[in-house]
Amino acid sequence: MKSIFSSFSGAPALLLSLVLGIGPVSGLNAAVSNAGILNPGFEEGLTDWDTAGDGPSFNAESSGGNTGAYVSINHNAGNWAVLVANDNAIIPLTEMGLTAGNTYQFFLDMKIESGSANSNIGGLKGDFFTGTDLTGSTGNVYPTLIGDGSTWQTYAFNISIAAGTDGVKIVPLWGGNSHVGYDNIAYDNSPYVPPMTTYTWSGGDGDW
Repeated sequence: MKSIFSSFSGAPALLLSLVLGIGPVSGLNAAVSNAGILNPGFEEGLTDWDTAGDGPSFNAESSGGNTGAYVSINHNAGNWAVLVANDNAIIPLTEMGLTAGNTYQFFLDMKIESGSANSNIGGLKGDFFTGTDLTGSTGNVYPTLIGDGSTWQTYAFNISIAAGTDGVKIVPLWGGNSHVGYDNIAYDNSPYVPPMTTYTWSGGDGDW
């Protein structure tokens, strides 16, 4: 599966506040971007990405991504591991063209690597700042695995940015006891509007 994000390239960063929903991507529009994100497709390996954890290995691969280069976190043992965009710097919302108080959709390509001890997909976390003060976080958010996880899939995270937020950190998360590949972080800079629910009447003589 070729990512819709593989043609983008980036510079400084991204992110979020209250997660409303996650799942596979559908109905993407032309506003998808990675503007403001340094090295969003990992074409320069782990350059501009901070790493932390309790014993995982962080691997930069020059090929095999979705498409091109990608990175992986081998977490077949341990408790936690993270990547942090822009070398752990706070990223102003103005650099991303996002506005506090709106909901936006963020995307991350992931797959389970061959030889992984488990099939636990990775996730995403956003930390929120006003100035240099940490004012909130999404906590650790994990999507539902698509298929068996062995092929690249784009996962979507619907996120509301709280009023008063002016900066964020974006943090891809480990897959518990798994070896997970990551590629192409991006977002839709148009406010997200959930699709309307359609109710169909099946007919009959019942009263409303």
